[in-house]
Amino acid sequence: EPPTVSISETGETYSFCGKSSSLDESSSCDITRSDDYITAITRDGSYPLPSTVNDVNESSYSLAANANNLSASQYGAIYFTHDENSTIESLNGKDFDDEVISRCQNSGDSYIDATQCEQFGGIGYVISYNFTSLHSSVLYQAVADESIVKETLGDDDYSINAVIHPLPITNVEKNFAQAEDSFNVWFLIVLSFPFISGTFGTFIVAERESKAKHLQTVAGVKPVAYWFSSFLWDVLNYQLPLW
Repeated sequence: EPPTVSISETGETYSFCGKSSSLDESSSCDITRSDDYITAITRDGSYPLPSTVNDVNESSYSLAANANNLSASQYGAIYFTHDENSTIESLNGKDFDDEVISRCQNSGDSYIDATQCEQFGGIGYVISYNFTSLHSSVLYQAVADESIVKETLGDDDYSINAVIHPLPITNVEKNFAQAEDSFNVWFLIVLSFPFISGTFGTFIVAERESKAKHLQTVAGVKPVAYWFSSFLWDVLNYQLPLW
């Protein structure tokens, strides 16, 4: 039996999402029309890589194995789970739609009626996508829906325009982004000062160690002229990376 939650105070019972009509893990069904849907995708200009798999895990492994063969990083997979002709092998070829709808109606879920159980039949699919691209989930779902509608209606001109409207950034996310930017600015500024001052002091230390400063002093160079010329050279030399 699928896991359910019962509320004693109200007498209500509900199942986890999709569990009201789930089959046993040992149950498997066949699907015969997936090639037709893939053909509809190919006619639309896409280039899918068909693969025969038995569950979502195998679909994910197949996607990961073929990811490096694709020129774009925004990849995804459409895993068809059942169609209107699917039968359950472990139940002696019983029709999938009849069995799954019957289990849904007999689940005792307080939030699902008999009409809503019909949605568990028909065609089912799972989308695997590269989540680093925000629009990839919507895009691949639109591709799957569009191929199903095209094949069902026999209309190659049918199209679905996918649109995504992300939720606005919250104040917490905004403050976090500002804090991260402030840290980066602070870190780079603090890190730059030792390098700048170090380059200024390099020539002074080198002249002191080589006794060049001593020779200039003996030759009559005044300390004010020596330090002013060093300061002026450092300022002029710093103008190149500054601007």
